[in-house]
Amino acid sequence: FFESDQAPVTVAVLVEFSRGANSILQDVRDGIYLLVKQLGPEDYCALVAFNNHPIIVEDFTQDKDKILTGVARMNMTFARGIELLESVRFLVRRMVDIPGNKGIVLRATGLTAPGGNYNGLLKELQSANVPIFPVSIGQYARAVLDPYLSEDAHAQLFQADVRLRSLAENSGGSVFYPRFPAEFRKTFELVRQYLKTQYLLAYSPPDPDDHKRKRSLKITAQADLDGDGKPDELETIHVREYVLG
Repeated sequence: FFESDQAPVTVAVLVEFSRGANSILQDVRDGIYLLVKQLGPEDYCALVAFNNHPIIVEDFTQDKDKILTGVARMNMTFARGIELLESVRFLVRRMVDIPGNKGIVLRATGLTAPGGNYNGLLKELQSANVPIFPVSIGQYARAVLDPYLSEDAHAQLFQADVRLRSLAENSGGSVFYPRFPAEFRKTFELVRQYLKTQYLLAYSPPDPDDHKRKRSLKITAQADLDGDGKPDELETIHVREYVLG
């Protein structure tokens, strides 16, 4: 079974709203503005902020002005905690039963508090069918401060980038690391295209009664993009591993 899914998009914007992100809050706002303004009138959007815990700023609505107003209300915060994993888990579970095109746009550093059952979350993402599109924040600030960072800080930031990539790969999404504000427009145009251009694909897997085994999946596609009569490889965004249960 294979067909294009033309249903409206249901997208949740999950944004880190911690004390450490106060200095780059305007960049965070600008990125969300760009994304929301590109959504169609039929699309649904929600805004969820997180620090010590997730906070629903605006629940799913077709009124994009409510989302933009919610973004404008996000000023400085003194909350230090960053519960990234638990916030992602909270939002994925809210969206797992939503039909049609859907996804989470995650604006975060990738840093998180200890714990959170990281491996358990990745396994949950493999069967949830809720793609995550992390867009890293703070890359420019990190580049400027790089010579002054300790070895431990470098290690934490490297792990943060890997964490964002893992959330994307295990959910069937894609990750972005824009360094300059000028890159935001292109980044969010790509995110919108990924959200709007989704396909429904089904097949009969081997051992359908085994609901625990991790299964690998590879999808390839070709098209003659340059008109030379030869097929060109296309990039496909999908879950690489999954479980049936």
